[in-house]
Amino acid sequence: MSAAKKNKLTRPVSEDEHNSCESSVECKKAKKTIKTNASSDCHSVKKWMTDKKVDDVEYWKALAEERRVALENALKENENLVHENELLKAENAHLQQLADNGMKLAQLVSESVDQSVDHLFD
Repeated sequence: MSAAKKNKLTRPVSEDEHNSCESSVECKKAKKTIKTNASSDCHSVKKWMTDKKVDDVEYWKALAEERRVALENALKENENLVHENELLKAENAHLQQLADNGMKLAQLVSESVDQSVDHLFD
């Protein structure tokens, strides 16, 4: 790759260049190709999933059972996470209350020390 071509690929694109590219024939062709490829991929996956070669009922039953088990496991994990989240929220509220009480106590101690120091200098 030539240095000039490499520089063109790696340098930042100005807004004018971007706008001119958006309306260029090459850009429109590239966008059409991307859409066609994406559509083609979607159709190939759909064809694979409904292919007549995979008409074995046991295969689909096994696949459905596998998905059911995976869903069941995900639901159990979700329930555990919800429970853990509730416990952590309760613990957080308790710790926040302790911190608030500690701040009040620190304020009282600070005021008491300030008064004691003031009495020493009187």
